[in-house]
Amino acid sequence: MVTQSDAHEDGLRLNHRGVILGGRATLAVCETKQREHGRGGQHRGRGRLRGESGRPGQGCPPAVMAQRRSAAVAWGYVAALSPGVKANCWALAESAGHDGWGRMQALLSSYRWDWTDLRAELPALAAAWIPDAEGDLIGPGIAIDETAQLKHGDATACVAPRHAGITGHVENCVTTVFSAYVTAHGQAWADFDVYMPDRWAGDLARRRAAGIGDDLEFATRPQLAMNQLDRLTVAGLPARWAAFDEVYGRSEKLRKNAAKAGLAYAAIIPRDYQVTLPSRTAIRADQAVKDAVFERRSCGNGPEGPRYSDWAMTATAIGGQCVLIRRLISRPDSRTFYLCWAPPGRPATMTCFITIAGRRWPVEVGHRWHQSSCAAFSWLCSLFLVGFLFLFWRCPAGAGVVAGRACPALA
Repeated sequence: MVTQSDAHEDGLRLNHRGVILGGRATLAVCETKQREHGRGGQHRGRGRLRGESGRPGQGCPPAVMAQRRSAAVAWGYVAALSPGVKANCWALAESAGHDGWGRMQALLSSYRWDWTDLRAELPALAAAWIPDAEGDLIGPGIAIDETAQLKHGDATACVAPRHAGITGHVENCVTTVFSAYVTAHGQAWADFDVYMPDRWAGDLARRRAAGIGDDLEFATRPQLAMNQLDRLTVAGLPARWAAFDEVYGRSEKLRKNAAKAGLAYAAIIPRDYQVTLPSRTAIRADQAVKDAVFERRSCGNGPEGPRYSDWAMTATAIGGQCVLIRRLISRPDSRTFYLCWAPPGRPATMTCFITIAGRRWPVEVGHRWHQSSCAAFSWLCSLFLVGFLFLFWRCPAGAGVVAGRACPALA
């Protein structure tokens, strides 16, 4: 554990709980990476979020870990996480070049730092490192999705049997809701929350055993997404649109929250979702297919080239809103329905909404950064997404259990 004498040696200060205040964190590391990857301005961000000096890349968490040695261990931990290294302190320490596992174990068990401070730096990092392409049709945006961490047993906080998108089956897992900042050049996580199932919310004894505070209230996944949109809006992330899958798209509150923030949206909805036409007739979304006129268009590039589908659009009774329909060419009976909207003064065209819908898709596999063939995208994801894994191992659920003790709840 960091002591006051340790802090004095490094010229630092601690609060009454031993939490490090007012330091430099991984700033030096980020400045180095900026020099390595930002020569010629190739990866210079155009967002409004900047560090104290106004330079991109200096949004790294200067107040999270003030001691250089602590920041060095943290970066060594993140850098060591790769497909070929097991996620345990022995393997990570060996990969980082440490003589033993002590520093890695201390990072996860006794170093004092506030994970929310580190999470709060993600929007600035994303905006600084992922540029907004000149002349891009829709500009940067936010894609909201979730991913599952498969677990064994029931000791991990917030673990529960749930559908896991990574396998397509019901699995024992921890679900994480995340918001990714997306531009034409790539994407990276900008915010996240770990979902606490209702079975955990109502079991105070189990929560206390896992270290989840009594003050953490149950929140649905759409509510977590709304909280993230609010935080990203306050942070000034230069987003112009939002995209959701069906779990989130059916939430009227979430869509209104996006509209209130001035974000156009493309939200997947169930086929039986009720919409009202300009004639004031209420129909199911799939009933709009009958009078739809489809056009073959690409919503973006995939692993095998342009992702062509047949698309159609029908207006609703709400100004700027429409139902967008995607029909697969290989399986015409397979259709996806989107409820789309654009604020006044922004184009509410099928081209724009198709582009937004296509930008959400890569985020579904964004956490598998090591599979990307694009070096820049791989590095960005390793910075942001593996940085999240660092947080996740420190706080692996609504309240993470690490080295036999709990970390603050993710809420």
